[in-house]
Amino acid sequence: MKLITVAGPPSSGGKTSVILKTIAALGLPPGGSVGVVKFDSLTSFDHQRYDEQQIPNQTAFAGKICPDHHFVSNVEGGAVEWGGMKKGLSVLVTESAGSATGARHT
Repeated sequence: MKLITVAGPPSSGGKTSVILKTIAALGLPPGGSVGVVKFDSLTSFDHQRYDEQQIPNQTAFAGKICPDHHFVSNVEGGAVEWGGMKKGLSVLVTESAGSATGARHT
Protein backbone atom coordinates (compact mmCIF):
# COMPACT_ATOMS: atom_id res chain seq x y z
CA MET A 1 0.00 0.00 0.00
CA LYS A 2 1.22 3.48 -0.88
CA LEU A 3 0.83 6.18 1.76
CA ILE A 4 0.33 9.86 0.89
CA THR A 5 0.09 12.56 3.56
CA VAL A 6 -1.46 15.98 3.02
CA ALA A 7 -0.89 18.33 5.95
CA GLY A 8 -1.50 21.93 6.90
CA PRO A 9 -2.70 24.12 9.74
CA PRO A 10 -6.17 23.45 11.20
CA SER A 11 -8.97 25.19 9.29
CA SER A 12 -6.54 26.42 6.65
CA GLY A 13 -8.87 25.20 3.95
CA GLY A 14 -8.08 23.29 0.81
CA LYS A 15 -6.55 20.05 2.09
CA THR A 16 -9.68 17.97 1.45
CA SER A 17 -10.22 19.59 -1.95
CA VAL A 18 -6.61 18.84 -2.95
CA ILE A 19 -7.08 15.21 -1.93
CA LEU A 20 -10.33 14.82 -3.86
CA LYS A 21 -8.88 16.43 -6.99
CA THR A 22 -5.70 14.32 -6.74
CA ILE A 23 -7.69 11.10 -6.45
CA ALA A 24 -9.72 12.12 -9.50
CA ALA A 25 -6.62 13.17 -11.48
CA LEU A 26 -4.86 9.88 -10.74
CA GLY A 27 -7.88 8.02 -12.04
CA LEU A 28 -8.21 5.99 -8.86
CA PRO A 29 -11.59 4.28 -8.84
CA PRO A 30 -13.81 5.07 -5.84
CA GLY A 31 -15.10 2.43 -3.49
CA GLY A 32 -12.11 0.23 -3.04
CA SER A 33 -8.54 0.98 -4.04
CA VAL A 34 -8.11 4.36 -2.31
CA GLY A 35 -9.16 5.57 1.11
CA VAL A 36 -8.62 8.52 3.41
CA VAL A 37 -7.94 8.86 7.12
CA LYS A 38 -8.43 12.39 8.39
CA PHE A 39 -6.64 13.53 11.54
CA ASP A 40 -8.23 16.67 12.94
CA SER A 41 -8.23 18.64 16.16
CA LEU A 42 -11.82 18.74 17.39
CA THR A 43 -14.43 18.50 14.66
CA SER A 44 -14.83 17.78 10.97
CA PHE A 45 -17.54 17.21 8.42
CA ASP A 46 -15.16 16.25 5.62
CA HIS A 47 -16.30 12.64 5.85
CA GLN A 48 -19.45 13.79 4.05
CA ARG A 49 -17.41 14.92 1.05
CA TYR A 50 -15.55 11.61 0.92
CA ASP A 51 -18.80 9.68 1.34
CA GLU A 52 -20.30 11.56 -1.63
CA GLN A 53 -17.41 10.31 -3.77
CA GLN A 54 -17.71 6.76 -2.36
CA ILE A 55 -14.22 6.96 -0.88
CA PRO A 56 -13.74 4.83 2.25
CA ASN A 57 -12.74 7.11 5.11
CA GLN A 58 -12.16 7.39 8.83
CA THR A 59 -11.71 10.42 11.09
CA ALA A 60 -9.51 10.59 14.19
CA PHE A 61 -9.75 13.55 16.58
CA ALA A 62 -6.77 14.73 18.63
CA GLY A 63 -8.85 16.52 21.26
CA LYS A 64 -6.52 18.04 23.85
CA ILE A 65 -3.44 16.31 22.42
CA CYS A 66 -1.14 18.18 20.06
CA PRO A 67 -2.38 17.28 16.55
CA ASP A 68 1.16 16.51 15.35
CA HIS A 69 1.75 14.07 18.19
CA HIS A 70 -1.67 12.49 17.67
CA PHE A 71 -0.89 11.95 13.98
CA VAL A 72 2.53 10.41 14.63
CA SER A 73 1.17 8.19 17.40
CA ASN A 74 -1.72 6.86 15.32
CA VAL A 75 -0.74 6.86 11.65
CA GLU A 76 0.94 3.45 11.63
CA GLY A 77 -1.06 1.46 14.18
CA GLY A 78 -4.40 3.06 13.37
CA ALA A 79 -4.51 4.47 9.85
CA VAL A 80 -2.17 2.08 8.05
CA GLU A 81 -3.69 -0.92 9.79
CA TRP A 82 -7.21 0.23 8.81
CA GLY A 83 -6.26 0.96 5.19
CA GLY A 84 -4.00 -1.99 4.52
CA MET A 85 -5.19 -4.83 6.69
CA LYS A 86 -8.89 -4.07 7.10
CA LYS A 87 -9.74 -2.39 3.80
CA GLY A 88 -7.08 -3.79 1.44
CA LEU A 89 -6.42 -0.39 -0.11
CA SER A 90 -3.68 0.14 -2.67
CA VAL A 91 -3.43 3.86 -1.76
CA LEU A 92 -4.08 5.47 1.61
CA VAL A 93 -4.20 9.25 1.93
CA THR A 94 -3.83 10.72 5.40
CA GLU A 95 -5.01 14.25 5.97
CA SER A 96 -3.48 15.98 8.96
CA ALA A 97 -4.65 19.29 10.38
CA GLY A 98 -1.69 19.32 12.69
CA SER A 99 1.13 20.90 10.76
CA ALA A 100 3.67 22.29 13.21
CA THR A 101 3.65 25.54 11.26
CA GLY A 102 0.15 26.31 12.46
CA ALA A 103 -0.64 23.94 15.30
CA ARG A 104 -0.85 25.05 18.89
CA HIS A 105 1.19 22.64 21.00
CA THR A 106 -0.23 21.78 24.40
